[in-house]
Amino acid sequence: MARLLAHLREGMATPFDRAAGADCAMWVADWVKAETGTDPAAALRGTYASAFGAARQIARFGGYEIMWRVCMAVAGFNTTRDPQNGDVGVVIDAAGNTVSAIRFDGQWAAKSEGGVVIEDFRMLVAWSLSRG
Repeated sequence: MARLLAHLREGMATPFDRAAGADCAMWVADWVKAETGTDPAAALRGTYASAFGAARQIARFGGYEIMWRVCMAVAGFNTTRDPQNGDVGVVIDAAGNTVSAIRFDGQWAAKSEGGVVIEDFRMLVAWSLSRG
């Protein structure tokens, strides 16, 4: 839990910046990589630096949720219907956007332009970081 709290704090302190890899997708992928040693976003890193570039990558996969499903499957993670602290998912945020997030204390933490938002967002899909 200490590592998760540290990642949340870092996300709150780091400005949202697609060019620097500090957006909702890379923030979650960084967490997965730190916890498991596997980077689900390896194929995406460095491929965009703007909202337009990110949208182009998402469209290449056919949508945000599909992009995450492909990346997590290729990385070897299984979906879960009961995400635990530290697991990751794709959720619908309060503004109706599809974003990636980290499960924290029964809610979802998502990187936003204002830092990190923690709410009970509607889950579309989640993955367990436990592979055993």
